[in-house]
Amino acid sequence: MNMIPTHLVPLEPAARILCELRGDNPDEQIPAEHPLGLKVKYSVPLWHLAAEQLHSLNEMLVALKRASQLTVVQPSTGGSFGPG
Repeated sequence: MNMIPTHLVPLEPAARILCELRGDNPDEQIPAEHPLGLKVKYSVPLWHLAAEQLHSLNEMLVALKRASQLTVVQPSTGGSFGPG
């Protein structure tokens, strides 16, 4: 029996839909590292991987939103983009 990591629980419905959009079976078992680092065969449903990807995307979107809300944005001096 696989335990679902708590941070993936709210993402399960969207992860299942993502798998289906990709043409994958969300319940297909895929090899994964054991959560305790044990060197044993361990597998999780494919939707776990999709949920981890959605979790990472969410973190990136939060970072972008926070960056856009900064009152002062200092451009990088390492190069230029666009006309300048």
